[in-house]
Amino acid sequence: MFRLLEPRFGAMQQPLGAAAWWTAAKLVIWVAPVVFLSRRIPLAPGALRLGHLRGVPLALGVAVVWVALNAAGDSLLGRTPAPSLDVGVLSACFIAPFVEELVFRGFAFAWLEQLGVGFWKANLVCAALFALMHLPGWLFMQGFSVGLLAQLIQTALLGFGFGVLCRNEASLWAPLTVHFANNAWSTGLIRFLAA
Repeated sequence: MFRLLEPRFGAMQQPLGAAAWWTAAKLVIWVAPVVFLSRRIPLAPGALRLGHLRGVPLALGVAVVWVALNAAGDSLLGRTPAPSLDVGVLSACFIAPFVEELVFRGFAFAWLEQLGVGFWKANLVCAALFALMHLPGWLFMQGFSVGLLAQLIQTALLGFGFGVLCRNEASLWAPLTVHFANNAWSTGLIRFLAA
């Protein structure tokens, strides 16, 4: 179905169009419902864990290790992704991590916590939702493939790790830092800056 839309929405395959598409989708599908629900579901003060930068030094270390593992994996698999810097990359590296962490490790997790859901169950739910919300965009941009399922599982595991990091450091800034590093590697921004 998504391939049928390509001729009509071909501009969205271009970096600026893709960035606009992703940003609009995040605002309409993820941010608007959170704003709507946050006005109806009061969260405890500090529930979003944005009050301090605790955990950022540890997160920087985790980010360096994560990028090194990704680089080693790419090298072993013979992949040499191109360095990249465009509007889509900047959106994926700066807007996406902030919006996604605020929604999943921030609001959704705090809401589940207030409902009395234990950490491990809440983290599993948030990680699954985090992975699933990427699926429509991936299908639109690249179509269905077996590799997409592996990407979905990897994203869920990454989201689960973000939740553990957020809990252990009591700060949304910790998973946000690692999320930024992950996206900066996967989009080619780190290779662009290093080149």
